[in-house]
Amino acid sequence: MKFVMLFLVAALVVLMAEPGECFLKKLWGSIKAAAKGARDSWRGRACLQTQRFQD
Repeated sequence: MKFVMLFLVAALVVLMAEPGECFLKKLWGSIKAAAKGARDSWRGRACLQTQRFQD
């Protein structure tokens, strides 16, 4: 009985969500932005180190 109620509640949550709301899409976008920020930071750090050695 609990399984049936859990299934019905989960089905209602899925059906009530709007088509534009996609949790995984937002999560993937956040992961990509964090990775890009880390990569840019790493490249900037390497650039600063090469400038120090040149001076």
